[in-house]
Amino acid sequence: MGECICKIGEWGTNIVSALNGDPASILKLIRDIERLPGNIRDKMFTYNLRIFLEEYETKNKLGSARIVGKLLAEGDYGEEYGLAVLKLIDDMDISEKVRYLAYLADALSKRFINANDFLRYGKILKFTSFGALKFLKENISLKIFKQNSITQELYSNDLMYKTLEGFCFGLDAFYLDKYAVSYCDEKKYKYNSDKDSVPEFGAFPGTPTYLSAGLINPYTGEEINN
Repeated sequence: MGECICKIGEWGTNIVSALNGDPASILKLIRDIERLPGNIRDKMFTYNLRIFLEEYETKNKLGSARIVGKLLAEGDYGEEYGLAVLKLIDDMDISEKVRYLAYLADALSKRFINANDFLRYGKILKFTSFGALKFLKENISLKIFKQNSITQELYSNDLMYKTLEGFCFGLDAFYLDKYAVSYCDEKKYKYNSDKDSVPEFGAFPGTPTYLSAGLINPYTGEEINN
């Protein structure tokens, strides 16, 4: 048991080096895990980890500074962020969501998002089904949607808000789409500070039903009165 705990700690250190662009750490991490005896779940973790590292490396060949490790260390997890990233990789139930996590890491390296956003959006990816993420990618807009199982799931994961008229995508949904689900789709989003399809606060439709009297609606900037 002690050896296993020590090995996990070493993996956390190695993924820190990998995210800082050390190819030797990437290879060592994958080879060490592949040598371990284990069941299907262990093999799935290895598969997910390989996808994450390879996808991240592919994105970083575009010339991005490899500073993810340093930036993550500045977040709420501090020096334990390597283990937090490993846990997110392990928890993803489908390889496409692992790719989305790698895209978030690349967005962090370019300072499009901060360390806490990376981990928060990673957790949203973890708890949101691939079908719901696919619906988000294909339908994200300022429309109002009727209640169904998918809009309810997106609402439960803070990607939609409820209005008196139905369900609407919130700001986090647009950012998750921009920096993960539809990352680098420049027909949809801009990554050079130009205005793109991420709406301003005042453009969001409807009145969120959870806001009480006297508070400011963050999507319209107007005072809420019952």
